[in-house]
Amino acid sequence: MITIRYKHRIGLVFLGICCAYLIVIVRLVILQVIERDFYLSLGDRQYIATITHVPPRAIIYDRYRTPLVLNRTYPSACIFPKSLHNYAKVMDFLKQHFPHAAQRLQKNQDSSFMYVQRRLNDEQQKLIAQSDVDEIYIIDELGRYYPLPHLGSVVGIITIDQEGALGLELQYDAQLRGTPSNYILQRDARNSRHCYFGKTATSKGKEGVELVTTLDSTLQFVAYEELVNTIEKFNATEGGVIIMDPASGDILAMMTYPDFDPNNTNNLDVSATKNRIVTETYEFGSVIKVFLALAALDEGIVTPETLVDCHNVKEMTLQGMKLSTWKAHGVIPFAEVISGSNNIGTAQIARKLGFSLYEHYQRCGFGKCTNIFVGEQAGHVTHPSTWSVQSYASLSYGYEIRATLLQLACAWCMIARDGVRVQPRLIIADQSSDKQPQPQAVYRREVIQQLCGILEKTVQQGTAHRAKIKGYKILGKTGSAKLCIDGRYSDERSLYTFAGIVRKNNYQRVIVTYVKEAKGTKLFASTVAAPLFERIAERMLIHEGVL
Repeated sequence: MITIRYKHRIGLVFLGICCAYLIVIVRLVILQVIERDFYLSLGDRQYIATITHVPPRAIIYDRYRTPLVLNRTYPSACIFPKSLHNYAKVMDFLKQHFPHAAQRLQKNQDSSFMYVQRRLNDEQQKLIAQSDVDEIYIIDELGRYYPLPHLGSVVGIITIDQEGALGLELQYDAQLRGTPSNYILQRDARNSRHCYFGKTATSKGKEGVELVTTLDSTLQFVAYEELVNTIEKFNATEGGVIIMDPASGDILAMMTYPDFDPNNTNNLDVSATKNRIVTETYEFGSVIKVFLALAALDEGIVTPETLVDCHNVKEMTLQGMKLSTWKAHGVIPFAEVISGSNNIGTAQIARKLGFSLYEHYQRCGFGKCTNIFVGEQAGHVTHPSTWSVQSYASLSYGYEIRATLLQLACAWCMIARDGVRVQPRLIIADQSSDKQPQPQAVYRREVIQQLCGILEKTVQQGTAHRAKIKGYKILGKTGSAKLCIDGRYSDERSLYTFAGIVRKNNYQRVIVTYVKEAKGTKLFASTVAAPLFERIAERMLIHEGVL
């Protein structure tokens, strides 16, 4: 009897042990098989966040490989909303010091990763470090630093997410940023405030490719300094300079004022970010007479010695055209009509050219984009089908034709190249490329030589005499144009332009300057833009060692 009871107890104990083992096994199956994904996900939410890592943007250089932009790191604060152990404490801290982040946290409590503040300043870093909230972490993010702020309108800027927003940064964004990689961001096991990328990438990206520009950063600074001095001297509202090598079409310097600091974009004035050399068009006034002269010489309508009757008056009506000029001239050679910038003389030549003047302006590149910079404007030349009687006169001295400073500089490069069209270049491409456009002659060399003689006389004896530099051959032309305000040309607000070629032996450079709305009395391009050209040219010659 006792033995039977003993055996029953042994059996019950054994059965209990078996049941316990079975429960453990079932529980393990549930944990390891059925609910495995749930617990893995829970662990990941607590310690792991998957993020996209953008590789450092490639560097942009000038022609001598001086960096125009650099990469640097900026500290940013982040949290892991899903895995917060003390949500209330974190929320209280954010409400007090980062209210915008607190609002985002309320809306994104289930997200695995959230920025509190990007690009922390020193005070914000210190605030987080000294707080007793240990669930806000600091990570380093890549950003840009621009050592030459005055190049902002050309180089551009990027967004906080490393995407091009303006200028070359935008135009060549895909090349500069490459392709991103995906990494796992793991919390430090010691519970410090810093996070580190895991070594295993879920997808591997590609580094960006550097960009080498044609710019000369030293020459850029020299020209910018002189431009700002002129703007301040005349209390002008705007100005710009472009310097080109006509042999290659390389843009060596290009800047406008007002500008902006790309390192400080908190209160950005969007209008100051424009590269006005290519994005704005202007009626340049008498500097366009150069291309009227080129057309007339090419068509054989005049020679430099052809006498033109300017009627020895400042104002008159001729063939239905209302004309005015700055100085009365009588019967003078055509070369003096251009060098003395007589509107009455040029209007008569334009009338003889007729509709072919439009074709010549197009041949010089006006009204066409060069496609070298984002946001470039094509400009406009009034089509002959809409010409009035006055259009002949207007087009002869720089009205009814709107162009960019780049187009004007390229047209002057064509003159410097003896009539060969010049394609501007801002980026130095692979020299092995066979896609370079072949030079195209658009004017005969003998016609260009006649024009150059007139332009040299304009500097030596005409309206551009303030652009002279002893020991160098300077060819140039001034342009003073009234600004069109609310549909009417203003007598008080003008644009002053000077375009010229600097020569010595085989050396050539084209410089075009403009100043808008200079303040003062008896102002002309000869007293505003020409001296700016002369000062920039002198410093350029010293910099490039042309003695």
